[in-house]
Amino acid sequence: RNNATCYYEGPTGFAGFEYELAKAFADYLGVKLVCVVTHNFKQMIPSLLRGDADLITAGFTVTEQRRRKVAFGPAYMEVQQQVVGRLGGPSPDKVGDLIGQPLWVNAGTSYEERLRQLKQQHPGLSWMPVSGYETEEILEMVWQGIVPLTIADSNIVAVNRRYYPQLRIHFAIEQGQRLAWALHPQHQHLLTAVERWFARPETAALLQRLKQHYYGHLKVFDYVDLVQYHNRVRHRLPRYRDHFEEAAAKHGLDWRLVAAQSYQESHWDPNAVSFTGVRGLMMLTQKTAETLGVK
Repeated sequence: RNNATCYYEGPTGFAGFEYELAKAFADYLGVKLVCVVTHNFKQMIPSLLRGDADLITAGFTVTEQRRRKVAFGPAYMEVQQQVVGRLGGPSPDKVGDLIGQPLWVNAGTSYEERLRQLKQQHPGLSWMPVSGYETEEILEMVWQGIVPLTIADSNIVAVNRRYYPQLRIHFAIEQGQRLAWALHPQHQHLLTAVERWFARPETAALLQRLKQHYYGHLKVFDYVDLVQYHNRVRHRLPRYRDHFEEAAAKHGLDWRLVAAQSYQESHWDPNAVSFTGVRGLMMLTQKTAETLGVK
């Protein structure tokens, strides 16, 4: 899956929690990692069973229905399935409140499987299964007000609330679901290799590093600060982007790194002054400014 939690192409190459984990496993085996990207959950298991791929490494939830079709490696993360809406939209507090509400859900996912279970206790529960969209794209549509409600894993929601701070988490419909790699049930040799690799102390340390890198900064959510940040990206950043690009090119840096440092220092305010006397977009001291020839 091509998204922020699995696999994407960043400024320095391919990245993503699942990508880095799979790449480390491929390196351990001494083989080249080849990624097959699909945007449809329904295609994943049939594609795996046809032999189009060896592993599903896509933030795949372990469920009883899936266990009947594929084998799973060791779990490496727990998530919750969360009902998500938008500020100012519907505000359900429990499953019963979803009855009669427009609820869009990625077709073929564990979200749909869980809803079918809940429907046994809530016969009036209904939803719209959607194909051809990533969960992240549906969350964007919720933010835009196109879709009233959806369901997504908590790690996906946490990442996307940084882009769409108006998203609101209402409640969880499933607690403590585990993520694991899926394999063809007849590929016992590969399953054994996966189990041995996950059991290594080096893999445990890698998992901790990746979780910290991709999710550690998401523990604190400041709605006001994020709204201000997005507003400054739209209105302040364009005024100074040329300067950031020029400075970055001069010193062989990514202009976004320079812009990020500037935002950390001054929130892109050229008139910023601290109580210690440092000032400007980059909050330079008088001595540093004189050394660099900056006025």
